[in-house]
Amino acid sequence: MEIALRFFSKSFYYLYVTLFFLIVQLSAFTALSQNSYAISKARLIKTLKTRVIDKSYTQNIDRFYSTTCDSLIKKKVTIDNKPIKDILIRLFDICNSKLNTKAVTLLRIPSINRDFLLTVTTYKNASIVNLYKNINITKSNILQYVFEGLLLGDSIKTINGLREMLHDPYYISSSIMLPQYAAYQDSLLYALANGAPDLLIKKLAANDTLYTRLVDNSTSKSVRAITQIKMDEFYERILPFSLALYENRITKDSIKN
Repeated sequence: MEIALRFFSKSFYYLYVTLFFLIVQLSAFTALSQNSYAISKARLIKTLKTRVIDKSYTQNIDRFYSTTCDSLIKKKVTIDNKPIKDILIRLFDICNSKLNTKAVTLLRIPSINRDFLLTVTTYKNASIVNLYKNINITKSNILQYVFEGLLLGDSIKTINGLREMLHDPYYISSSIMLPQYAAYQDSLLYALANGAPDLLIKKLAANDTLYTRLVDNSTSKSVRAITQIKMDEFYERILPFSLALYENRITKDSIKN
């Protein structure tokens, strides 16, 4: 009995010590997090107030950083199980960095904050695709960084990638096979066919199995018309006429005349 009591006392002591150190570490981590949040926010606000814009701007800044952000933390909002405080720190840091490098102006910050809030309130209930169609690429990249490492960040990255490829079709050829773009392959193929037809035809001429399969499965008239053209010395002359014929915008007789 005495041995059992000693064993129990010893076990209880080790458990107590372990719990004590865990509590100390947790308290230190919480204090560090609070300190990082306060420092990041204060640093950004100082940058934002280096110039006096107008009363409305100042009120907007004060309301977001003093009321809205603190309210999100008090409500214990999380994004993909990550505390909103950690995400806000990334928002503060990236905005301050972009301001210091003049990548964005002071006037851009309120709209970045607004789009941040719209993202937080939208993503659980609806697709963010329509929202990000109206957000320019500079702000989209900032928000991609803010949510990096989360599923939401992955979604923003996919949208940004699509926008970049549609802006410059030459990027499509190296990215269209990535799994995150599987749902958009036909749309990207259409963009490639119209934006960089020479690249698509070269892929088919090289018997690229992926592009052959994509073209075979495509229902786009433009894709089918362009891929029927061969890469020869008459390619550039034939391409516009071939596409117009396939889409019934002109007739063979009108070309002859």
